[in-house]
Amino acid sequence: MTEEAKILENIRQNVEMGIDGINTVRKKVKDEQFLALLDEQRSEYRNILAETGNRLHSIDAPVETLSDAANVYAKIFTAAKTLVYTSDSEIAEDMIKGTSMGITKLTRHLNDACDISESTRDFAEKLVKTEEKNIEDLKKFL
Repeated sequence: MTEEAKILENIRQNVEMGIDGINTVRKKVKDEQFLALLDEQRSEYRNILAETGNRLHSIDAPVETLSDAANVYAKIFTAAKTLVYTSDSEIAEDMIKGTSMGITKLTRHLNDACDISESTRDFAEKLVKTEEKNIEDLKKFL
């Protein structure tokens, strides 16, 4: 897999995890403004996911998925965590942690990548900026 495809695949996984996380916690959120923010973030992620798919397709890169076992484990872990949420603040905190992990992973991949197009680098950096903004927005609900 080329470096270009690896970056795009990392972006795809990042936003898919964001979408899954939002879908999982939505039913626990009590504050309508918080719910609206999560819906807005999920919409952003869906747009980025579509663009990532187009970019992967344009370079004839296969779209990889998490293994079934890893995917099931992630969903079980996330679902179990939602059982202990007692407040929107706890949900916001976990969303911030997950978003921060995504930023760290993508930034590490970007720093290691030497052979990617400027367009892909800009696209990845745009996601990092989006994620940083999402964290700032989530802080209001801590």
